[in-house]
Amino acid sequence: MVRNILLVLIVCVKVSCYTQAQNIKVFSWNIRMDTKNDGVDQWTNRKKELANFVKNENPDFFGIQEGLSHQVKYLEKKLKDYDYIGVGRDDGAQAGEFMALFYKKKLWKPIKSGNFWLSDTPSQVSRGWDAACHRITTYGTFVNKGKDTITVYNTHLDHQGVLARTNSVTQLNQLINENKYPKILMGDFNFNPQNQLYTNISAIWSDSRLATKNVKESQEGTFNGFKTDLTPKERIDYVFTDPANWSIIQYKSANVYSKNSRHLSDHNPVMVELALIKKSTFQYRWKVVDYDTLPFRVMYPLDFDPNKKYPVVLFLHGAGERGNDNERQLIHGAKLFQDSIHSYQAIYILPQCRAGSYWASVDVNRTPGNNIFAFRDDVNPTKDLGNVIDVLNTTIKLPYIDERRIYVGGLSMGGMGTWELLWRLPNTFAAATPICGGGLESKAFMMVNVPIWTFHGSTDDVVGLKYSQQMVDALYLNNGKPKFTVYPGVGHDSWTKAFAEKDFLKWIFDQRKD
Repeated sequence: MVRNILLVLIVCVKVSCYTQAQNIKVFSWNIRMDTKNDGVDQWTNRKKELANFVKNENPDFFGIQEGLSHQVKYLEKKLKDYDYIGVGRDDGAQAGEFMALFYKKKLWKPIKSGNFWLSDTPSQVSRGWDAACHRITTYGTFVNKGKDTITVYNTHLDHQGVLARTNSVTQLNQLINENKYPKILMGDFNFNPQNQLYTNISAIWSDSRLATKNVKESQEGTFNGFKTDLTPKERIDYVFTDPANWSIIQYKSANVYSKNSRHLSDHNPVMVELALIKKSTFQYRWKVVDYDTLPFRVMYPLDFDPNKKYPVVLFLHGAGERGNDNERQLIHGAKLFQDSIHSYQAIYILPQCRAGSYWASVDVNRTPGNNIFAFRDDVNPTKDLGNVIDVLNTTIKLPYIDERRIYVGGLSMGGMGTWELLWRLPNTFAAATPICGGGLESKAFMMVNVPIWTFHGSTDDVVGLKYSQQMVDALYLNNGKPKFTVYPGVGHDSWTKAFAEKDFLKWIFDQRKD
């Protein structure tokens, strides 16, 4: 029986790219402390069914919040396939609530474990800042028979102290750089996705609910307050992962009831099935910006190291790939990036524009045999491009991003979005590759310092060659020096030839901002 302190739940896994690791199932559940004030919902009336629920779900790791010593020992007794690590937060031994982490002892062996308090003196039993209670994080490193090595953090942020929650998020974000292993961070964070602290932590960690298409829940909220007549609305319990190393197979959170139709806790469990990524692939992401959702896919190098600096490639699809399936945007370009990621290690972001919308601010007049595009100088970008800007700006601030190497490109409608991003985000990009697009000539003066290589087919009847030509001419008038490749006899699909250019990626990655 390992007895160390563990309060956030970080699962780190190191795996060879040639080994097949099985899926891992993790639970985070605030089981509610034992208090007589809960009346019919007190621990003694729900503990058996709660333990049976966990046993039947059979997770690899089960991180609890609020469990007192006798609650932890009861679960240890009932969950015979599990051992645990963790200590009481009030004395580092048995007093106060545990952030205990249960693990399947036949599958995982702990090789290191520990804890830290969320305070200015994390190595000592201490209360941080304006917190109402001592708050602790428990972590452990585990290895299985397949030599997958994992570390787990399980935590519970303060319910009252605003400064305590703010500083705790800062502490937790620093964990992302602690080692090169894949990580999982889970617990009760006491803030919802509309809170700025969620924005702060989800900029560093990936919210598992927004990283899979397979979301199963009766409602988004996780705090039910034992109220059976109300739908939980507050999502305050999370399973986060480091963004590069995990594929989320399924996210699940739902009301769990006793045989007497009572909640088994005042929080719903968050249950996530996930797997290590064994080759670089485009991972699912959804970004919520002002209650609006942008689907996008992101790919990291297989051996991603958060202590290194990586360039970013943002690529915008054309009108034919619009939607909300978070898949169609991979039709063009994704294979080139995926096949080349070992040679050109970067973080690739491919967002998806919703059906009926547009990346660029443009009026489109489609007449028989002629498509006319009138680009606008709107104060604000379209909603979809604005969401892309939000994702990009958030990404650029990450500690492992090389701000000298931010690249943008796109085809057709995405080429238009590329031209617009060049003037909406001046001094951001090290290079741009707009393909068969067009833009606002009056803004060319804002782009002259960016290396641009643009492409177009000479017989394009969807977006006429003149729209790229006009941008190139405007750049030359402003002393710019763009590269311009025109493919004779090629129609709208000039991207196939552009992607086949021997130096297409090399030219992009050779560019750096001073």
